[in-house]
Amino acid sequence: MAVLNRLNEVGTHFTWHEVNAHTPFCAYEGARYDPELARQCMSLALDLFHRKLGQGDLSAAEMSTNTRN
Repeated sequence: MAVLNRLNEVGTHFTWHEVNAHTPFCAYEGARYDPELARQCMSLALDLFHRKLGQGDLSAAEMSTNTRN
């Protein structure tokens, strides 16, 4: 929790997710595999990529002055 505490101390804007799984990336096979949890984690990752790599991270003012090819 030291990382979480430090992020809060310095006023970082972030989202923190914790899941109840055997590994950070879930088990990919067998009885431990949770397809719904895997889907939720993939969705979180894709949402982040969209916001940070796509136009989803630009404000309306930036979008009117910047062009993407």
